[in-house]
Amino acid sequence: MNLSRWSALMLAGLACLFGFVGCQRGNESPEPSAQIEPTDAPETVEKLPSMRDERFATAVAAKDDLFQTLSGRLMEVMQTEGPVAAIRVCSEDAPKIAQTVADEHGVEIGRTSWKLRNPDNAPRDWVQPFVDQKADLPQTVTLEDGRLGVTFPIRLDVKCLMCHGGPDDVLDSVKPELAKRYPDDQATGFKAGDLRGMFWVEVPAT
Repeated sequence: MNLSRWSALMLAGLACLFGFVGCQRGNESPEPSAQIEPTDAPETVEKLPSMRDERFATAVAAKDDLFQTLSGRLMEVMQTEGPVAAIRVCSEDAPKIAQTVADEHGVEIGRTSWKLRNPDNAPRDWVQPFVDQKADLPQTVTLEDGRLGVTFPIRLDVKCLMCHGGPDDVLDSVKPELAKRYPDDQATGFKAGDLRGMFWVEVPAT
């Protein structure tokens, strides 16, 4: 596939690239819904709070901030330097952006999946049951010291296929750079609309 096929997509919307942070369609902040009961989870799974719950709202705000900040940076680099350069953003800049968002909101935050690109995004213990079950709705658990753990699903938009799609979808210009930076990459073979992974947020008890 050549780059011209995707130029309109890259300029029209969010660059859902390399690290899967920007692939949530529309980036809405969903009302929490029914949850999946994890198997052998060490923490207590609780009824999901409403959006009026202050800590859940904090988790939503942090997730939205990470999504918007990293996606904006990706779009900037995509437009000025191209998709190959944007891989550097997810490889080098994304951890710094996530830490800045965490500090600003007073939380811990990250992304994970059952098909990882970056091994540093491996799920935390409390997130693992939701990853195993591919939970496609927001989930909450009560963690140690009363902290609130929240996950939010990420679904793949069509713009994400240039990086996460099948062999005919991923840009030819991108493949060598992905192979160099992520030799054990598992994060391909998706279709538009697929559940790609999830954001996770830990909010302090107070």
